[in-house]
Amino acid sequence: MKCGVEFSVRPTFVWFGLYTFLLLIVQDLAGCDEGSSVRNDLIELLSSRDQSNPNFLEFKFHNSKQPGYVGKLKAVAARAIKEGDVVYATSFRDGTLHADQALQVVAAPYAAALAAHRVPLDDSDDSLMHDGDGLGDAHAARFLLDQHITKLALLLLYLPSGAVPSGLSPASAAWRVYVASLPPPPLDTPLSWPDDALAELRGSTLHDTTLRMREAVRREYDDVVGRLAQMYPTLFPRETFSLALYEWAHVILSGRAWAAAQSVITPLLPLSEAFSYSDEPSVKVRERHGILELLAAAPIEPGDEVVINDGLRDNADLLLYFGFALHDNAGDQFLVGVGLDPAQPLYGAKRKLFERYGILDGQEYGLRMAPPPKALLCALRLWHVSVFDLDDADRALRDQPISHQNEQKVAETLGDLCKGQLAKFETSIKEDKALLGTKLPPRLRYAIVARLGEKRILAQNLKRANDTKQKVAANWDRRTMDISGDSLKAGAAIPTKQRNGRTM
Repeated sequence: MKCGVEFSVRPTFVWFGLYTFLLLIVQDLAGCDEGSSVRNDLIELLSSRDQSNPNFLEFKFHNSKQPGYVGKLKAVAARAIKEGDVVYATSFRDGTLHADQALQVVAAPYAAALAAHRVPLDDSDDSLMHDGDGLGDAHAARFLLDQHITKLALLLLYLPSGAVPSGLSPASAAWRVYVASLPPPPLDTPLSWPDDALAELRGSTLHDTTLRMREAVRREYDDVVGRLAQMYPTLFPRETFSLALYEWAHVILSGRAWAAAQSVITPLLPLSEAFSYSDEPSVKVRERHGILELLAAAPIEPGDEVVINDGLRDNADLLLYFGFALHDNAGDQFLVGVGLDPAQPLYGAKRKLFERYGILDGQEYGLRMAPPPKALLCALRLWHVSVFDLDDADRALRDQPISHQNEQKVAETLGDLCKGQLAKFETSIKEDKALLGTKLPPRLRYAIVARLGEKRILAQNLKRANDTKQKVAANWDRRTMDISGDSLKAGAAIPTKQRNGRTM
């Protein structure tokens, strides 16, 4: 009886198990077919937008989990490429998604609503000026409104058919292909991390940046979607255009938009999902006559992967907008703002010096592992100028110390800033390095990599500032000597976005 029971029950479980296994395989294959179709459509889109001649690149599928890979495609050289060859070229205006293009891809009712929203506001209405950039003129208002339109178009392109009534026009087909290739919401970036995960960044400027961005996006969402939902409730229902989706559109646009030097638009360019990012790119980016070109930085052999960046990005940007961070990232920086205080001594004289030498009040400079940029040292020397130094202030412009006391204060300022910022972290550099030697989930590993990069920069610049103070003290009676020497050697000024808000 016992054996009979066993043999009467087991086939049932066996067949049920086989059925479940086959069902899972069929579902997985269906997902693969859908994913393959999206990738193939994106490859076709990218190839059709390529204006280079001959076509040097071939786009292939990859499944790498290594940091730097944003999408599921990678670009490889289809033939031998010489240094300086244009390996890819596309139009900024026709090959990118910007506000004008967005109004064409959405259906007529949405285009009319968004066009009405785009009308610039008068100076008294600052309800859309909540992004923290301190911009208040008509041009800035138009820029922000255009960003809102592009984000809403992204949402309409992402939402499934039937989620909103007649949301898209026939011109949207190509852009639906691109949006389908984007990582779906919620993105695994600090903006959407739970509080316990975000706490791993505590002490870093990225932690504070994330909190400010969350609040800024929430206010923008309430202003933009709230206003449109009130005016057009059937077109923009808030339950469909949720805050989580709006955060997704904000991160996608902010991380993947390319600034065109010769254009007023900042378009969304469908290249990030096709190239892997590297701080040692094999191509350089050039804009010419409204065309974005990728030029080979060195010879590339057939079959070699072509990697890209649109300017060095620090790990704060990479983690915030793409969800990964790079070890020993050459683009890492700590932003230092130099702003004048009306209450400080000689404010009027210092303001005139700033204006004379083209230094913006509150301008930010990037501290890296290399010596500080000469523009930062110049600004700090002028910031600390005393009544006894005014006649020698022009020495700062020539990258020379103004006086012993002035140079000492510059070094003390940088040293105190770095020391104070390091004190905010809950772990040391040594502890972070030890943690990275263990097995960690990706989110935690990237958070540690990002905060460690900032700590290394701060520690290096703290040491450099202390060395400079000792050197200044040893040469206090030789004012004309270039006491910056190797300790504070000139670097290049680094244009940066407002992020840390560190103002001295």
